[in-house]
Amino acid sequence: MRLQNGETLTMEMHPERAVLKIWLFTKCIPAAFIGGFIVFWAITFFGGILSPGADIAPSDTAYIHQALPVGILLAGLAVIVIFIAALIYISFLQKTYVYTLTSKRVNLQGGILRYRDRSVNYDKIHNVEKSQNFFERMIGLESIWVHTAGYSGPKKKAEIVFEGLRDVGDALAEINKMKQSQSLKN
Repeated sequence: MRLQNGETLTMEMHPERAVLKIWLFTKCIPAAFIGGFIVFWAITFFGGILSPGADIAPSDTAYIHQALPVGILLAGLAVIVIFIAALIYISFLQKTYVYTLTSKRVNLQGGILRYRDRSVNYDKIHNVEKSQNFFERMIGLESIWVHTAGYSGPKKKAEIVFEGLRDVGDALAEINKMKQSQSLKN
């Protein structure tokens, strides 16, 4: 992250390695099973159409005996391959995230396939929230959600989320202190 003129770095954080346990349940396992389902559906659907005995209708038992076992086998393989690929991906992804607090803004950087560099000036911050989902509570991690007026609404979408941190107390205090000092200046 490039600092602007007169800006100083006050805090830099990285997600804890334990966030991988959360991403395992929220990203890897769902991706693997969705991929397996798609492969199973494609093999059983297109396998019957494109097989040498294409005159067999999907309702026939011959179709079930030909396409179903192949679909199950390839879907299982797809689940394993996608799961391993997702594990490798998230282990590298976790290392790319950097959360920074400066004298002027809050910043999130990171990503592999979709790199993000998102900043919010303190005077634009509407609300700062500490959050823990079920998996985070089990592991002892927390998240910081930074809301701006443009991102608030019924879905309460945060503009920036610092995910997978151990203790967010110091970061929350710093954000609130800087937000307060920015509002006093204006």
